[in-house]
Formats: sequence, C-alpha cells, structure tokens
Amino acid sequence: MTRRTRHGAALAIAMFALVTMAAIADAVLAPALASRRASRRLAAHAAAEAEAERALGAVVGEWAPSAWRALVSGHESVTVRHAAASRIAASAISVQTRVRRLGPDVFWVAAMTRVPLADAPAAAHRSLLVELVRDSIRLPAALTAGGDINLAAGAALAVGNDCAPANAAPPAALIAHPAAEIRRDGSATDEGGRDTVARSAVTYAAPAGIRLPALLDAASIRLPNGTVMTPEPRESGGQCIHGAANWGGHGNGSCADYSPVVVAEGDLRIRGGGGQGALVVAGRLVIEGPFHYRGLIVAAGGLETTGGAVTIDGAVLTSAMGDATLHG
Repeated sequence: MTRRTRHGAALAIAMFALVTMAAIADAVLAPALASRRASRRLAAHAAAEAEAERALGAVVGEWAPSAWRALVSGHESVTVRHAAASRIAASAISVQTRVRRLGPDVFWVAAMTRVPLADAPAAAHRSLLVELVRDSIRLPAALTAGGDINLAAGAALAVGNDCAPANAAPPAALIAHPAAEIRRDGSATDEGGRDTVARSAVTYAAPAGIRLPALLDAASIRLPNGTVMTPEPRESGGQCIHGAANWGGHGNGSCADYSPVVVAEGDLRIRGGGGQGALVVAGRLVIEGPFHYRGLIVAAGGLETTGGAVTIDGAVLTSAMGDATLHG
C-alpha cells in the first residue's frame, strides 16, 4: 500500500468515525431534546390555563359572592400543574378579559390567555355564564320623604311590578312623614301614603337594608360639596373608562355592567346625563333634566328636580332635613 493510499484510508476511517459519533450523539440527545420541548409545551399550556383561571376569578371576584351564581361553565375543571406553570414568567403571558351583558341579569364572562413562545406557543380560554341574584329586600316606596313634598303638575311617581320580590306587592309610589305637607301644583293633596317609616331614622340609615356606613365605605367616586356636573358613560377602544363623571350606563356598551357607588359630601347639582348604581348625597340634591338614573338615591338635605325629563328607575329617600320638590 502506497503512502497516498494509506493517507486516503485514514481519512475515510476518520470521516466514518465522525459520522458514527454524530449518529450516536443524535440518538442520545434527540430524546432529551424532545423531552425538553415537551416539558416546555406542558409548562406553556399549564401557565396559560392557570392565568386564564386567575383572570376569570379576578373578574367575578369583584362582585359580592352572594350577588351572583354561575349558570354554565365554559370549561371542564382542570388540575393545573403549578410546578410546570411556574417556569413561564407571568410577564410573558398575554391576557384578555371580556364581560358581555346578555340580559337584564345574565352576563357572559370570559378570559383568554396566550403564551407567545416560539418553541412552545399555547393558549387557553375560560368562560362563565353568570346570573345576578336579586335581593329580596323591599324598599318602602319609589319616594320616601321625611320632609314636605312639592309636586309639579307633570311630575309622575310610579313603581313597576319588577321592583318587588317574588310573591309580593310592589312598593308604594310615595310615602311621606305623617306630619309632612304634600302639594301638587301648589295645592294640598292626599295622594301617596303616610307612614311612620318615613320619619324613622333607620329608614335613612339603612336604605334597602344596606347600612349607610357600608355604602359610604364602598364609594368608588367621592364628590366635594358644591359639585356641579353632568355624569355620562365614557368609553375608549371598547373599554369603559372609570372616572368621577362616569356613573355607568344602561345600554349595551362597555359601561353597561358598571354601577358605582357615588358619595357627595355636601350639596350636588346634576345638569343632565345619567348613570346607575347608588348615589348618597349628604346635602341637597338638585337634578336638571334630562336625566335618567337607575338605582338608589339617598339625599339627606332634600331633593329638587327641574327642567323636566328626569327619570329615576329605583328608589329615592330624603330625610327630614329637607323637602322634596319634583317638577315634570
């Protein structure tokens, strides 16, 4: 064998050895790499599921547990591998939540998550159909007043049957203090009921069975004495923008499920607009129409409506500190 032949044989042997070693390495490492990728995918899916569960819980967790019940869950109960999920940083997970009103008391709540990892993309979707539970608390009347009541010719007080608990008569339209004076268009009238409940401090200290301190503590909006404003729903990019002038809306927009507790620390004048929830006014409340509100209003210093087209779907309580003057 010549020297060149021996050199060629050695090179061939070396190449064969390299190929063999590469094949052996691939055979050894491939399962490990596949296992690592599978573990990564498992961690991504677990993280997506865990974050979707957390996001859904955060949305419904803002409502009192006694105020709602789940009708249908959009997923089966899952056991999340928290050890695997913890390998994915929360900052790497994209989260979206949606709340859609399907009816007066029914909401669809959903949470969508996505883990945008190149080697292990994952996504999860969790949803819940929720029904609000109506309290069986009964209000005395649409308007309960501890002071005198002045009604313009066109002012109307009415209560719908849906304001009462099941198997109960709806509350009265008007209940006044037994000693109060009720006038319609300047003349004395006997319309409405008279009951000592209208002069009871408990009526105003715990409207609808909710203690006033609890309402005050739950306030998400506080207004200083002498505030003059026009509350209206505010949206941007399909999202409800919370703020002092946004008291929610009763349409189908993103503010339809927003019902804030608003506390005015003194007198309050409203110039049109609308909202929903609960409004507690420490002073006198003046409403200039058009204005539409759904919920509970407590006006310690009396109530006056002007300009017409003032609609309140709910109940109003005014204590003996001030009278109630309602125009058409």
